[in-house]
Amino acid sequence: MINNVYFCNLKNKFSENVGWSCFQIGVLCLPSSALISYVFLLVALFEGSFKRSDLYWREYWNYPLVLASFLMLLGCIRSHTGWLAWLGLFNWLPFFWCFWGLQPYLLTPQKRRQCAIWLVLGSLPVLITGFGQLWLRWEGPWELFDGLIIWFISPGGEPLGRLSGLFDYANITAAWLSGVWPFCLASVLHPFIFGRNRVFSFFLLIAFVSAMILTDSRNAWGSIFLGLPLVFGSASWSWLIPLMLICFLPVIIAVLPVFDFGIQQFARSIVPESIWMRLSDMQFVDTRTFESTRIGQWKIGLNLIFEKPWLGWGGSSFFNSLSFKNRIISWALS
Repeated sequence: MINNVYFCNLKNKFSENVGWSCFQIGVLCLPSSALISYVFLLVALFEGSFKRSDLYWREYWNYPLVLASFLMLLGCIRSHTGWLAWLGLFNWLPFFWCFWGLQPYLLTPQKRRQCAIWLVLGSLPVLITGFGQLWLRWEGPWELFDGLIIWFISPGGEPLGRLSGLFDYANITAAWLSGVWPFCLASVLHPFIFGRNRVFSFFLLIAFVSAMILTDSRNAWGSIFLGLPLVFGSASWSWLIPLMLICFLPVIIAVLPVFDFGIQQFARSIVPESIWMRLSDMQFVDTRTFESTRIGQWKIGLNLIFEKPWLGWGGSSFFNSLSFKNRIISWALS
């Protein structure tokens, strides 16, 4: 009897170690090889889902995800795009499962800290290839393991002049760096990546922020500032948020077309032209229609939500319905 209990405990311990090891490898490889990362994360997901004591329905945060899944299924039934709508579910439903199935690997502060370390270190290939393509004119594709890993690196960035690295598109690179850079800032405030050494963490932080700026992505620029209150914590909000608002005020005035012309021109004389033109889409005024700008897309998106707020339009609606496109154009011009 004692031997059986010992064997079961040993088996559970081995299973937990396998899942935890696979999870760490998956997180480390996530930016550089989606295929390798997904294989290891899938193993960790099965281990974390089926070999645990708590049940799915005991996690109350799963209820909104189940409701959202049900509404998405109904939306697919009513969608006019057929099997493409059902295929689009795979962009969402697996992540609802991952939310619960990967929780065992993030339950303790030590595990969350280790996950943050792998996210930062796993981003080094993104930074290296990004700086290399801009400054050294590196060009891909680069292949590893007989094509198992392929990095498409465009000399000068993609689009040209914007850092994209191994993701081969600047906005995707910006999205990844935006999610990881707060961990770099945290490692400077409370060192945990390189022991107690803040110097390496500081240089890594500078590299992340520089890369985010060089992506020329407005989302990345905003994330640099939005991450500050989250990392510094609520104790700093009383002085940090007002300070940020004061710093942002000239930018807001220079960008939004609701202020007096004289005041806006004064603000634009303070804010660098490359910033306010980029934020207001002014550099595309002669080459792009209004509906293709960010503000135009926001307007279109809100109209889409208000017309079908619960069940949505279904996957691939935009690309497969002429009437849908006509409706978007009329919204954009109205």
